[in-house]
Formats: sequence, C-alpha cells, structure tokens
Amino acid sequence: DQEPPYSMITLHEMAETDDGWLEVVQSLIRVIPLDDPLGPAVITLLLDECPLPTKDALQKLSDMLSLSGAVAHQDALIPAKHRNTTAVLGCLAEKLAGPASIALLSPGTLEYLLESLSSEAHPTVMLFALIALEKFSQTSENKLTVSESCISDRLAVLESWADHSDYLKRQVGFCAQWSLDNLFIKEGRHFTYEKVNLNNINAMLNSNDVSEYLKISPSGLEARCDASSFESVRCTFCVDSGVWYYEVTVITSGVMQIGWATKDSKFLNHEGYGIGDDEYSCAYDGCRQLIWYNARSKPHSHPCWKEGDAIGFLLDLSKKQMSFYLNGHQLPPERQVFASATSGFFAAASFMSYQQCEFNFGAKPFRHPPSVKFSTFNEFASLASDEKIILPSGAKPFRPFRSQPYPGREERNDLCHETESFENVEQSNDYTDPTDYKQYEPSPHEPNVTSLRDGDKRGALYQRFYQHFHGDGAKQPADCVVLALNNQKLDYAKSLGHCLQERGLLVEMLYLRAESGLTRALKDVRSDGSPLCILVEQTNVALSSCTVIIFSESLKIHRNMPREQALDLVMAEYGRASSARRQCDPVEAAARASELSDDYLERAKLERHAVPSATRHLLLLMAEGLHLYPEELGSIAAYVHNRQDHLQAASPEVDGQAASETNSQPAGLGNPPPLLSTPLAPTPSSSDHPTPSTGIAKPAHGVPVSTP
Repeated sequence: DQEPPYSMITLHEMAETDDGWLEVVQSLIRVIPLDDPLGPAVITLLLDECPLPTKDALQKLSDMLSLSGAVAHQDALIPAKHRNTTAVLGCLAEKLAGPASIALLSPGTLEYLLESLSSEAHPTVMLFALIALEKFSQTSENKLTVSESCISDRLAVLESWADHSDYLKRQVGFCAQWSLDNLFIKEGRHFTYEKVNLNNINAMLNSNDVSEYLKISPSGLEARCDASSFESVRCTFCVDSGVWYYEVTVITSGVMQIGWATKDSKFLNHEGYGIGDDEYSCAYDGCRQLIWYNARSKPHSHPCWKEGDAIGFLLDLSKKQMSFYLNGHQLPPERQVFASATSGFFAAASFMSYQQCEFNFGAKPFRHPPSVKFSTFNEFASLASDEKIILPSGAKPFRPFRSQPYPGREERNDLCHETESFENVEQSNDYTDPTDYKQYEPSPHEPNVTSLRDGDKRGALYQRFYQHFHGDGAKQPADCVVLALNNQKLDYAKSLGHCLQERGLLVEMLYLRAESGLTRALKDVRSDGSPLCILVEQTNVALSSCTVIIFSESLKIHRNMPREQALDLVMAEYGRASSARRQCDPVEAAARASELSDDYLERAKLERHAVPSATRHLLLLMAEGLHLYPEELGSIAAYVHNRQDHLQAASPEVDGQAASETNSQPAGLGNPPPLLSTPLAPTPSSSDHPTPSTGIAKPAHGVPVSTP
C-alpha cells in the first residue's frame, strides 16, 4: 500500500493532542473556500482521518466557538465561516453519536443552528445547518431536543424550495423535505409520497437496490448523499439488447460517478468503491474529468461539470459501446466493460458526500437527445403502483404491542422448569430421537406439479419459484423485536422501538406478564424469522440499558448494554444481515424463476430415485435453516455419497470414455445448477484496485486536497 501524503501524516500527528486537534478544526473553519465544490467533503475527509477528540477537546472547542443565536447573524457577509462551522458540527455529530454528541449540542449550539435556518442566512449555511441537525438527531436524546424546538415549522417553509430553479436552494428544499418525512414529523402534514404524482413514471431509482445511506426522493428520480461514505444506487429497469438513453441533471458539481452497471457490480460504500470500480460497470466523473472502469481511470476532454448541466448516457448493446455526453457534446465511445458483461445493464450512480442529481429515464423530454434512434426506460418498463412508493422511515409500519401477552407459567399446561432461561433456546429442540418421520408433503399453497399436464407444469413451477424469490405478499418478519418483561413500565421499551423505527427498521413490540414465558417467546420470535431482539427487564429501565439477542447459527447474547451502544449494535447487525434478507428485484426474480422452472423440467425427464422419509425430513430442516446435529449431518452426507456412487455406477467407462447412452445426466448438468448461488466476486484488494493518488482509501478513491 502507498503511504499517505506527507501533509496528511502531519495533520494526523498534529491532531493526536488536544491542542493540535483544535488547531486543525480552526484551520478548516477559517480557510476552506465557499466556492470550492469539494470544500465540505474535504472537511469531512480530514476530520475522518483525525483521531477522535477527547471530552476535554470537545469542551474547549465549544468554549472557543461560543455559539449562540446572535453569533449566527455575525459576519453575515462571510458565509464561508458559518458554512464551515456547520459542516464541522455535522461531521462531529456523525462521528460521535451518543453522549459526546449530546454534550456537543449545547443550548447555544442548537440556537446557532436554528438561527442559521432563518431567511437572512446564506442558502449554503442553511443547507449545512440542516444537515448538522439531522446528524445530531441520530442520537435519540438530541432528536427529542431538536424536535421540541419547533423545527418542523421552519422546515415546512424551506420544503417549498424542493423544485427551486436555484440549485443551492433546491438542495435546501430536498433536505428539508427529507427531514420532515423521516426525522421531524409534523402533525397534520401528509408524507410527500402520498402527494407526489407517479402516474407517468415507469422507471425510477430502486429503493431496494441501494446502499444504506443514500437519500432518494419520493419521485424516485432524485438522489442525494450526506454521509461520509460513497453511496450507490441502480435503477429498476434492466436492458439486454438495443440502444438506450437516459439523462442526469447535475445539482451539485462535486464527485459523482454515473453510468451503467450490471447486477454483478458491488456497492462497497465504506471502502469507497462504487460504479466504475469493478469490471461490471463504467462511469463518467465530470468533477475530476475522468472515465472510471475497474477502479482505474482515464481523463476525458469535457470541461468540469457545473450545476444545471445535462449529462447524457447512451448504451448501444448491438455495437457493444457506451457514450457519454455533456450538454449534447459526445465523448468517444467506451467498450472496456463489454469484456466482462454484454447484457443486464442498469442505469447506476455513486455519490460522494453532499452530492445530488436528478435522473430522467424518459418521463419528460430530454434536454439534449442524441441524433441516433434510441429507446427509453420509461417507454418499455412498468411498475406496479406499490412498487413506485418509496416509504420514508417515518411512514414505515410500527407494529404495536401484541394484544394478547404471553401467559405466565401458571396459566400454561406445557410447564418447562428446566428450560426457562433464554440461554437454553438453542438446545430446546431435540431431533436426536430416531423416529421414522412420515413422508414430506408439499405445502397446500404450492401447486402439485406432478398432477398437472405438461403444458401447465412450467406455469405452476414459475409461480412457485417467483413467489420464493420475490415474496407473495405474506407478512414479513420484523427486523427487530423489542421484548419487555414488565408490562407496567412500557415507555422505555417503546422508546427503544421508536428509535429503531426512525433508523429505518421494521419493529415489533412484545411484552410478557412474567419471566416464566421468556423462553417460549424467544422461540416464537426466532421461528417468525426476526434476526434481532432487544430484551428490556425492570432493572434496565433505571440503568437506561437493555440486552441484545442475535439469532444467528449460534445464539449471541449481549447483556445489559448501555442504550446507545445497544442501538448501534443492532444497527450494525441489521446492516450485516440485511443484504441476505433483502427482497429480490422483480426483474431478477422473474429471470431466476424462469431459469429454475426450465431446470426442474429437465431434471424431471431423468430417472427418479427414492428418498428415505427420515432423510427427507432432515433435508427439509436444513432448507429451513434449522439446527442439525452432527449425526444428522452425517446421515445427509452418507445419503449424498450413496447417490454419487449410484450415478458413477450408472455411467461406466468404455475405452476410457463415458458411455453416453447410459449416462443418467443430461448435457450440462455437471455444472452447478441455477439454484446454487454464484460465488461472490472477491472484495477488491490492493492489487485489484490501486491505491489512490492521495494514498488514502477514501470515498471515490480519495479526493485531492490541499492542507489548510
């Protein structure tokens, strides 16, 4: 790995002491220019590289800044100072979520940020004050404090700027609207998704195919990143042949990588890799004037993009080339990506901090359409009305306490004295009894394929596989269940549930009358498919703590964690598991269902074999992800070995070659069948992705910066 530049090493060494860290922060506030599109991103990058400040350093910073409502109106003709101050506060709030963030949001700081939203303030100061308030509100106590300041009334005024012709005010309007929908819910206000007209929208950004911190507008056509990571998104429509075009309007002129990507392109937002950073995507970067492919770049001849520019993206799959346009001026076509992918392309983009743009997939006229004949996504795509809805976290359903709490031991017939501790949940089901299980029967909801005519079989199979991948409208398990043991003091448990809901999780509340029902309740939570549970006992209420239970292959229990640490752990575990639980895209689900249906029918032509009932039951348990004991896994392995021996015996070699007339496998079946997932490409290594010129593996390969 390359060493970071000397200037970065010097800054890091300076910031290791309280005085040095304060000097770095003061320099950032003092010297970052207002007109540099990368200015706020540089503040985030440099503070992210510095060591975390001590409690004393934060207190000294608060004393030095001495923020108040009056300070917000001082030096109004020097907005750079206020913009940089609010950007620093937002960055620190993001890094220091918890008690440190609470301490930093003093009454004076809150007053300063609120006054920075006044109509007299410069729009860029308003923008970063709003972002700072959003990041402070990641801590629940801060959110309550900010909400009580009547911020929603101020935001309701700024929301009207969401479609403003001034692109800076448009950013303020976007963030105000997003905060009203997701953070500071205003009583009596309808969510934006309930008001937006999507009748003519047939393709949009896919809210189910996006990295975790990207903000997508209710229209599905505008996206923004205010996180320190490199956030990415693909659209809902995939193309395999023909000529296609879409346009993007630049709202911010910083680092974005926009272009084309297949499903195989990976979003590694925290490592700084996005569109154009693997062999399955190619991107245009108008800020740094580069074309990105496979994490390597080459310069292009266009000038730097600016707010309001129209960027065109033409994909010609017949000629295997893609072209990029800036306000109608075309670059030479790019062809590198077609060495790895020739179909399955989506419009896609990655965003560095504080970047925003609007997509046009053909729902309205293009500003600079190319001279060649092309198709548009909106012309050929289709979305069901519910697929167009992008729910804000504030509108996601919050499941209330179950109306019937779990009974106590004295009210139950199934007394389990030995297993009433939730540490024994993992051992509570015993499948070691050598019972001869009855033959497995398919679910009554599944079509009985064997009873159908040949012409109907494929349709029934397709329906079964599609529902497996895309879901059939059944109730989804909660992302986290909050389980309270004392139904007399539920406010604390409810507050934990609401905090998780506000962070985007689907939460279910459950309470017990007595601890004796705990094991049974946890079994039900686990069998419902919820991966996480927060347990609140009476002692947790006074200590502001809780126990986090993680239902993985082995039960993991984190007892009596402080509230904020517990919430952070739940979010981390949710993020780790969410990609595996994410519902399949409809297009992908249809393709995979079709593939599996054909594969099933091909296999049905072959000689069938009997499966012992006990083995069939074990295979069912394995398919459900339930615990299997070593001897049961041994039984499955022995059965598989016997099947292999049978197939080999049925394929004798004649003169060193297998006799095709006795081979029980059709051509191509030696390859992994479609139902086996394709191995993921390895995470980019230093040899695959060269270290950026800054020497820092930061979003978008690092940003060239000058030392303050």
